[in-house]
Amino acid sequence: MKDSLKWVYGVVGAIALVGCGGGGSGRTPLPPPGPDRSIPTVVLGEPAAISLSFITGQGRRAPGSLTAVIGSQQFANSVSDVSPTLDQSTFPQMFLGLDRYSINTRTWAATIPADQGSKLFTQFPLEIFSLEQEDDFGNLQPLTTQEPALLVEPPLNLDLRIFRGRYSTVQVALDDAILNFDFGSGQLIFDQALFEFRNYDPRFNAVRSFISDYVAFDLSLADPALRPTMTNGLPADMVLFSGDGIAMSQGFGFDGSFELLSPIRIEQGIIRLGAVIGGVKTNGTYSLLELDPRDLEGLAKITSLAGPWRTHRDVFKAVPPYAMVAFPSSDDNFTQWLVIWKQNADGDVTDMWQGVMRYEDAGNLPPSQGTFQLWPISQIDDADAANEVTGTVSNLVSTPNYETVNGQRVLTGYTVRRGEFNVTNANDLYSFPLQGGFVVFRR
Repeated sequence: MKDSLKWVYGVVGAIALVGCGGGGSGRTPLPPPGPDRSIPTVVLGEPAAISLSFITGQGRRAPGSLTAVIGSQQFANSVSDVSPTLDQSTFPQMFLGLDRYSINTRTWAATIPADQGSKLFTQFPLEIFSLEQEDDFGNLQPLTTQEPALLVEPPLNLDLRIFRGRYSTVQVALDDAILNFDFGSGQLIFDQALFEFRNYDPRFNAVRSFISDYVAFDLSLADPALRPTMTNGLPADMVLFSGDGIAMSQGFGFDGSFELLSPIRIEQGIIRLGAVIGGVKTNGTYSLLELDPRDLEGLAKITSLAGPWRTHRDVFKAVPPYAMVAFPSSDDNFTQWLVIWKQNADGDVTDMWQGVMRYEDAGNLPPSQGTFQLWPISQIDDADAANEVTGTVSNLVSTPNYETVNGQRVLTGYTVRRGEFNVTNANDLYSFPLQGGFVVFRR
């Protein structure tokens, strides 16, 4: 799954919110100019969420199989800047069967300084508490005596960026080819070169995170001709955006109900509705599935990635009839994925376009302008570039970002929060305002 997810790290996402623009419910009439530059309110919590997922598996579990025990595991920038912090380190141990195909995830909350739009961690001191072996009776017997059995120093390279109210996932492949035991010397063996080959993004020479929570837009009341098509030939019920990825879904609870795009579909999986626990609705979940290499008939599947999703009603309030939003990516740079949609008085989405926003880099000054491209949402299933609409953005509202360098807070850049857009090149399919406002999906 690691290789098939490499695309996630380079994709950026954004949703722009277009203001009210007047009537017109079809795709043929020319869009109204619409002086209203209203934007929705983004509703996100303060803490960020970090998920660490270990993907294991190679061969079949049997007597003699090795299990790696994960106790404490932190990401860091320095000795004093770590996550999770010591007061968060009471997690149950994770037992990773190195030769069995499984996904094992730990999630915790993290804070971001008030003067930073996002926060980056760069060090991954991989720690294995112990290595154990299965005996003939299925019990685990310790092989290592030192605790921790492994602490990689200097730390592995990491590119983990976290955002308020969002989930950032670090996914790590670990099996008994990377981690093993030499019974002759009684020593744990860690093949760091193989670990880096399996887990490093070569463009960054680091283990990279990706934003794993999605915002879902329900298109079930939109004209089927305006919706993308699932592999089964049915129009998608929902499209989902994270900032790093785009997905679509149709139905719930069965294999094939969820499809991840890159920019065309690469993985299928299952999407599920959130449960109601104690009267409180929880986030929905998705999981990607891959063929189980142990199944010679190619029928069985295993989970390779999982995460949460929320509806656009959960994260946007006071939404105008036309809305545009931009989604930051894990790079948190000046390129973001863009969506514009219109909805009826009940808040139901009736049409949507998606595209890319690019702000101009003004160096030491905040960005003041940029450009965007949009395409009908129906074209995401095959990444068709036809019917392009282009425009410009201006009157950008930004906040400065600071980081601690040698004990001092230093200005490192700017975070765009909102702005205004103007369409400069439209077509007959585009039924949205030619001008409006947009907001960036961040707290």
